[in-house]
Amino acid sequence: MTFADPRICLSCGGSIDEGVATCPHCGMNLGSAEIQQAWRALVVADQWVAKAREAVPEVAAHAFTPPRPRRHLSAGTVLLVLGAVALLVAGLIFITVSWGSLGIVGRALALLAFTAMVGGLAHALTRRTLRASAEALWAVFLGLLTLDWFAARDQGLFGLDAIPGGHATGIWGAVVLAAGIAIANAGRRPLGATLVAPTIAAGVAPILGAGGVAGELIHDDVFWWALATGLVAAAVTVLHRRLQLRPAAVVATVGTAILATIAAIAALVEALDHPSLHALASERHGLPLAVVTVGAVLVGVVTSDRTRSSAAAVAALAAGTLVATPADAAWHMRGAFVVGAAVAVACATIGSGHGACPRGLRWASGTAAALIAMGGGWWLGRLVEVAAAGAVGERTTALAEHIKLGPHVDV
Repeated sequence: MTFADPRICLSCGGSIDEGVATCPHCGMNLGSAEIQQAWRALVVADQWVAKAREAVPEVAAHAFTPPRPRRHLSAGTVLLVLGAVALLVAGLIFITVSWGSLGIVGRALALLAFTAMVGGLAHALTRRTLRASAEALWAVFLGLLTLDWFAARDQGLFGLDAIPGGHATGIWGAVVLAAGIAIANAGRRPLGATLVAPTIAAGVAPILGAGGVAGELIHDDVFWWALATGLVAAAVTVLHRRLQLRPAAVVATVGTAILATIAAIAALVEALDHPSLHALASERHGLPLAVVTVGAVLVGVVTSDRTRSSAAAVAALAAGTLVATPADAAWHMRGAFVVGAAVAVACATIGSGHGACPRGLRWASGTAAALIAMGGGWWLGRLVEVAAAGAVGERTTALAEHIKLGPHVDV
């Protein structure tokens, strides 16, 4: 705020354009000596206010910024946490001592009642804005929910033992995902923040559940298992980002990256174990590496620049490996060098520009060059070994004697 404002008339306070000689609202002559003297006085007033503000910056800042209230661990919070722990201990003792004497219905009711009590207490703590206690109790609630499900299946309650283990894990992951999202959204209004524990559970559980289902459906194939689980992890990442659940999105992103790395390594191993063109094409052992190439291209198209660079590098290296592997099988120690050199040169040429994709191609070019150097180093070492062995061989010794004694010596 300033006193001297060239866009306001000093007489009537109306809005004016800078540089006008007469106010269009009141007709005041803005160039008169009196108005100019008043203007200079206002400018001096602004300067004095600025000096006063510089003299006490901390006082001025605190005058306009209310201090944040400090959070203290109240006695009520401590009592609630202790009560929750006592409730858990009592429940565990009850289940341990009396579980065998309960029937199927009694066991089911005991599990549900104990879990419901903890959930109700966690909900009450959330409404009272006791965040730390709510975090702890919601974590206990989700843990009990997990124990309830797998214990009920292990005990054969309601015929749950008929569900395969992988499918049971998948159902559990879906339930925890829904529960975690509901808890996090419900806690935002009273707490003004996102509950971390249930949010992380909503990011981890569906990925584990998808891994269980994929393991049940896909046997002895690491690549397709990792691919299927990774696609679910990517979908969970997108979901949590749209819901603005940052902890869950971070966890799901890390899971997606790990599964993508496992899939890429499995595809590379399968291609190297079956390097011939017939095995890669006709027997489809090169299909996983082709899927990695296409998938990396798609990821580079739909994601941000940070991910696009890595995707471009993976796509270039996967495509180059898919060509170099059968070439090396047909021309050992020659085909791979030729293809690798071509990939390095092509990626370096295309990646000479600016942007995420060119940067990724430069990474691919450097990686290809490093691999060529490693292979070339082994080849040169072998060549030196052969040369050294030949240098002390019989024919070399005889040739040296021939040169020393003269041409009449028969070698």
